Amino acid sequence: MFPRWIPVLRGRRVPIGLAVGPAMFVAAIVTSAGLGLYRSAFDGSALLSLRTDTWAAIGPELLWPLWGVALAAGALGYYLRRRGTCRVCGRGAAT
Repeated sequence: MFPRWIPVLRGRRVPIGLAVGPAMFVAAIVTSAGLGLYRSAFDGSALLSLRTDTWAAIGPELLWPLWGVALAAGALGYYLRRRGTCRVCGRGAAT
């Protein structure tokens, strides 16, 4: 539900697409950027080479692909939990 401090939308349910769409977009961008950082960190380029004096700055960025995949999994789980019952097969019905 939208919080009380949002004037027009307070108390209404958040549409599924408003939560899942941006989360999936950010997950794709973060995963892609993280894979690019892997390529830059391990190919020996001078800009982002992973050395003993730069590991603290570059090391956490190497977790971006994991974060992107986790965000996508969370968004997918949210979508599957909030979707309605399928009209054709009945999947997703409350048991």
